[in-house]
Amino acid sequence: MTQQPLPQPYASQPGPYTAQPFPPAPGFAPPPQQAHPGTNGFAIASLIFGILGGVLFATVFGIVGLVQTRRRRQRGKGLAITGLVLAGCWVTAIIVGVAIAVATDDTSADASGRAGFTGGVADAFNRKSFTDLQVGDCLGSLEGRSSVPVVSCGRPHKGEVYATFDLPRGAYPGEKAVEKQANDRCTEELDRYAPDGADTLDVYYQYPDENSWFLDRGVRCIASDPKGPVTGSLRD
Repeated sequence: MTQQPLPQPYASQPGPYTAQPFPPAPGFAPPPQQAHPGTNGFAIASLIFGILGGVLFATVFGIVGLVQTRRRRQRGKGLAITGLVLAGCWVTAIIVGVAIAVATDDTSADASGRAGFTGGVADAFNRKSFTDLQVGDCLGSLEGRSSVPVVSCGRPHKGEVYATFDLPRGAYPGEKAVEKQANDRCTEELDRYAPDGADTLDVYYQYPDENSWFLDRGVRCIASDPKGPVTGSLRD
């Protein structure tokens, strides 16, 4: 049998069972794809302020962020919680720091012998700079390096100025030399000012450094009772 090819017009036409796209029903459309709500901005802000130490903002933004992430189904719940935790850490650190400062509010001096210890009841309304201190001034405390509270010697106080003098003129001899001169002279002056109690007192002195040498070469000698605040002058 001889086979004949199909005519060209019929060869390209689909058969009766060829799949055809099913047209959508009139009046109906596929639902639009919803965009992801993203990360909550308040949660991000809470984390940033928590890192920077903005306790108030970190707390407020963290709470708002938690509420909004739950209602809006946004991301960022972990960020908000982290911001709140960091805010709590900052508060704890501040409380601990204040507690340590109060606990260590006692007589202390630095290794150089400068008057720089704290303690006692400071009179904030009657402070004198170290350069203005005079013999006989009683000090409510020796807090700070530039000024101290001066109180009546009849009140409990931490120290008493018993000598002031200037070091010799000339080039700055160096810190160790200045410290030695101040220590030797202050020790001698205490024996004259309070001979009966000199052996039981601590001696502190404030002396000039290289930066202030040409403006102020003065030394201020201060005596303090190691047992604590005293009432009355050393000369009584």
